[in-house]
Amino acid sequence: RYGEAEPLYVEALAIWREQLGNRHPDVAASLNNLAELYRAQGNIAQAVPAFQAGLEIEEWNLELNLATLTEVQRRDYAATLAGTTNAAISLSLQATEAQSLGLATLLRRKGRLLEAGSRSLQQLRQNLTPADRVILDEFVAVRQQLAALTFNPPANLSPEQYRAQLAELEAEAEALEKTLAQRSAVFRAETQPVDIATVQSHIPTDGVLIEYVRYRPFDDQADPANRWGAPRYAAYLLFPNGRMVAKDLGDAAEIDAAVLSLVQALEDPNQSVDEIHRRAQTLDAVVMAPLRESLKGVEHLLISPDGALNQIPFEVLRSNRGQYLIETFEISYLTSGRDLLKLDLIPPSTNNALILAAPNYGVIEEIVAAAPNNDNQRSVDVASLTVSPLEYAFREGRALSALLPDADFLTGRDATETALKQSQSPRLLHIATHGFFLEDSPRRQANRDPDGTAFGGTYEVPIENPLLRAMLALEGFNTRNSGQEDGILTALEAASLNLYGTQLVVLSACETAQGEVVSGEGVYGLRRAFTLAGAESLLMSLWRVEDEGTQDLMVRYYENLLSGMGRSEALRQVQLEMISSDDYSHPYYWAAFVLTGDWRPLEESVANAGD
Repeated sequence: RYGEAEPLYVEALAIWREQLGNRHPDVAASLNNLAELYRAQGNIAQAVPAFQAGLEIEEWNLELNLATLTEVQRRDYAATLAGTTNAAISLSLQATEAQSLGLATLLRRKGRLLEAGSRSLQQLRQNLTPADRVILDEFVAVRQQLAALTFNPPANLSPEQYRAQLAELEAEAEALEKTLAQRSAVFRAETQPVDIATVQSHIPTDGVLIEYVRYRPFDDQADPANRWGAPRYAAYLLFPNGRMVAKDLGDAAEIDAAVLSLVQALEDPNQSVDEIHRRAQTLDAVVMAPLRESLKGVEHLLISPDGALNQIPFEVLRSNRGQYLIETFEISYLTSGRDLLKLDLIPPSTNNALILAAPNYGVIEEIVAAAPNNDNQRSVDVASLTVSPLEYAFREGRALSALLPDADFLTGRDATETALKQSQSPRLLHIATHGFFLEDSPRRQANRDPDGTAFGGTYEVPIENPLLRAMLALEGFNTRNSGQEDGILTALEAASLNLYGTQLVVLSACETAQGEVVSGEGVYGLRRAFTLAGAESLLMSLWRVEDEGTQDLMVRYYENLLSGMGRSEALRQVQLEMISSDDYSHPYYWAAFVLTGDWRPLEESVANAGD
């Protein structure tokens, strides 16, 4: 009875707007319901603008909530939007007219929760003048008032009074935001609006943005209980001329299995290269081959993975012609195409580069029996971790300090957590040490009385923050004693470093790109932490790397960088050399490191530092 339903939906929408203004979540829900009615009738021309209007309101409220809620509340609120995200993607894959709707939604929402969960506000405050901090505090306070008024309308206000108060607070917030944006490049980078045209303008002329997404398809013709299908993957291609391509790639369970199979092979230096090629070709057939027809003339892939695809180097994928993807394309990675908007907003730092290599981990005097019993516990497994000295990490640091003679080179007992935390926006940051990502195995504890007596079975310990399970080992790691620190830099701590203006962070260590993969959010670990701290680009490893081979790769990489190559092209050339070599042609050696963020050459001031 669609004909009878439509005027009732329109009337309901008018009532919500009259009572609650134009940006209340109930207005968005009403618009989305109307869009679904049009979609069910096959009327895409009317469904798209109605859905777009609803999503715009959701975006406004999402920004408001992410800025004012606690971490748990943010997660809960973001979960309420999963349905419209999946519905927008489903519609865009079914109807060409809706492609921009799906891509715009993805660009705005992918990775937003993790981004908001960082200490970006604290970091932002550090980069403002005292006068601007006062304005920022006013802005935050007004946003909090606006959120409270939006979601808890006072019962004693008439609709006219309520809308007037909303309008007044909105205008005040917009004025403060405009002032901060004019006075702070960091604030502009954190708050600028996201749209396809702006993202498109930052794509290199020879490149393409590939946004992968793991989504649940929506079928409005199915029984209400079965409208959400099993997860699938899709890819959106955005070209610098504005052309868009959207492709459904297939069942997520099958693709995830192919990813796991390839990862297991790549992490084993004894695995036959032929077997790796077979598995790489299997995965290529489902995540890259469907896109190749659209990639003619493209030289650079800017890849934003999702789900399990965060765990693989796309460089190692094999076409049916027997070529690695790296042999055809330059490849760099983004958490989201939204990251492109931060390019060039923060001036490059002029501070010395910092090389921190081969810390003195300390003689093992005591093994901690259990993880610390407090809110900052890292994982029960970290208690028994000890590490050995890295001979080639020291050689690597020494070689790089010769290439960068003005760099501060810290090694041995000087390579401390304190020194790293006190550094302010080094031009380059290179850390050569041990890295870890600890799995969060299920743990249960006995229920206990206040006197310690166990009773009544056990209870499950809450899942631990993955940003506390990704870490780097620094001076004093084995003894958990390094001055006022413990010698362990977690991802949570790394996110609070001041790296605004740092052009490149290199984590020359094992598993630094690993973390907890969350669909739609990326990787909770060191990868995202250093990006949130302000680094323009990040070079890191996907698995346990070999000490001597890593040193060789890093020295050649910096030689290429200092010759003027781009940050991703410099890595590509080293990897192509390794593929052709006798010692390092196995993908285990050459494919472990990937570059995320800005792919372009370093600023001239850094590139000339080795002259």
